[in-house]
Parts: sequence; structure tokens; C-alpha cells
Amino acid sequence: MMIRFSNTNGGPTSAVRRAAFSLIEMLVVIAVIGLLAALVIGGASHFRETAVRARVQTELNQVATAIESYHKKYGFYPQDNAKASPNPAHNPLYYELTATPLDGATAMAEFGIKGIVNTGGEAKDVFPNIGIPGKNYSTNGPVYRLTVGYRGAGSDSETNPWRYVSKNPTNNTESFDLWAEVLVGNNKIVIGNWKD
Repeated sequence: MMIRFSNTNGGPTSAVRRAAFSLIEMLVVIAVIGLLAALVIGGASHFRETAVRARVQTELNQVATAIESYHKKYGFYPQDNAKASPNPAHNPLYYELTATPLDGATAMAEFGIKGIVNTGGEAKDVFPNIGIPGKNYSTNGPVYRLTVGYRGAGSDSETNPWRYVSKNPTNNTESFDLWAEVLVGNNKIVIGNWKD
């Protein structure tokens, strides 16, 4: 762009070129902005995953502490699913830890067990500040399971249960395996009570 100015002494005008960015400078600035945006977006997903892991790990520690309290009271760990094809996500932890009664027929049908040990006159709620809700998962009536406070993957996405094995645990062979499967973005993350 050319701008003409008159000379202060009344002489002929001269052309002065106004400073502007070149095309190359503009492309470099756009590339730097794009790189910074990619770093921010990538970092945000990492921070989100870290926050979810911390939250679920805190809940896992609470449930594991309640299970250890149960073990201290009875001398053994709570029952897991004893069906012929057990599903670690369908376990009676909610009933065993909160001393909530469950009739024998329902216990056998749902979990493959004869009944809840932590019930009756000697029952003790070892998880009084449950904070983590139990959610109904049975179509045959109200049968609850202990759930994770964060969404899961697959068919359990809405009522994401704690997975629990005490009979033949594979990671903690002397005690129990307790874990959650959570979904962060499109990644399924397993958070358990064993060392990675």
C-alpha cells in the first residue's frame, strides 16, 4: 500500500511503505498457534484421566478398608459370586458390607450363595458412610450391587459395579481382588487393588 505525504518544505511528495506481515510470517504464526492448541488438547485428556484415576482409587481404598473390617470381624473375606459361571461384577458385596438382609432364595438365584453372612443380630455395617450408592441391576426385583462413582464401559455403563473375587483371586492370592473398569474418553482403564 502506498501513501503519499507532502514534504514539509513544500517540495514533491515521496512514497512511504507501511510495514505489514509477510505470507511466511503469517504461516509461522498459524503453525505455532496450531501446535499450542494440540498441546493443550492433549494435556487436557491426560489431566482428565489423572483426575478420574485419583477419584476411583480413593473409592477403591474405602471399599477395601470396609472389606478388611469385615475380615477382621469374621476371620474371612466376604463371599463373591459362587455361580457355576461366576461374574465378578455381580457380587453380594453391597449386602455383606452394609449388613442389608437378602432372603436365601434371592441370594441363591442372583449370586449362587446360600445367604448373607453379615446379617441378623450380630450384623455390623462395616461401610456406614457408604457414599458410593448401591444400584439395582436385577429385573426380578430390587437386588443391589456396590457401584463405582464413575461411568463404565459396555453393558454396565450406567450401573458400573465394583468387580470382586475372594475365592480364587489371581492378583492378590492371599486376600481378594477388587477392581473397577472405567471409561475415560474411548479408553477403558482398569484400577485395582494390586500392584501394576
